[in-house]
Amino acid sequence: MSNAVNLRVLLTRPTAQNQLLLQELQQMRWQTESLPLFEIKPLLNKALLQQTVATLPNFDLVILVSRNAAELFLPLLPLEICRKLTWGCIGPASAKFLQNLQVPSWICAAQPPFNSTALLHELQHQAFKLEGARVLVLTGVGGDQDLSRLLHENGARPQICAVYERCKPNFNTAQLQLFLELNTKTDIMVITCVTSLLHLKEFGTTYQLSLDNLPLLVISPRIAAAALEMGFINVYTSRGVSEADIISGLIDWQQRQHDDRK
Repeated sequence: MSNAVNLRVLLTRPTAQNQLLLQELQQMRWQTESLPLFEIKPLLNKALLQQTVATLPNFDLVILVSRNAAELFLPLLPLEICRKLTWGCIGPASAKFLQNLQVPSWICAAQPPFNSTALLHELQHQAFKLEGARVLVLTGVGGDQDLSRLLHENGARPQICAVYERCKPNFNTAQLQLFLELNTKTDIMVITCVTSLLHLKEFGTTYQLSLDNLPLLVISPRIAAAALEMGFINVYTSRGVSEADIISGLIDWQQRQHDDRK
């Protein structure tokens, strides 16, 4: 197997969200750097927040689609209201926020994959009645449409509330240099959302780089399908969204490269 110290990995979430994974990979002697392909723009102005908080008691379930939704919404919510609600979480990062707030009623899949289907299965496993349930989905602009569809199919009445938007970042000088060297100095890039793929394509066009052969590790089959549809060729999928899943996916990818060279 190639020595990990010779392999360069780029992480594409906002820098603050990359810190734990970056540190763990660097400790494993992977050359790891951060090249954010999106920034988070909060959309909860005072009026929207007041309106949303006022209607929360009307919902049987409130779903946090992502860590971003949890980070942006929960600190603004009065704790006494937060603890009276029943919450659903797509992934463990959102569930951890609720645990830290000592929220008694929340539901999240116990193991990967952490996605909309897994959450629906967990809701059914815990005998949560979806038929006729009013469900508020806190997500980003253009978020995963599968969740809304699944809720409708199971008789629920979902309402979508976009609390953030993923925007194209402005590269600083060092980040731009990283991007321009993608085809020559990067072994694999970790992609965690479709927006990152779109921005990657846009930046490639802007700087006249053909990136179709760049190896990508993505965190879900949905993102993998989107990557292939956009023309990316070397697409690999991790088991889930957690840091441990991504690390495992990188190790599997590295092993596959070693096996292919035999």
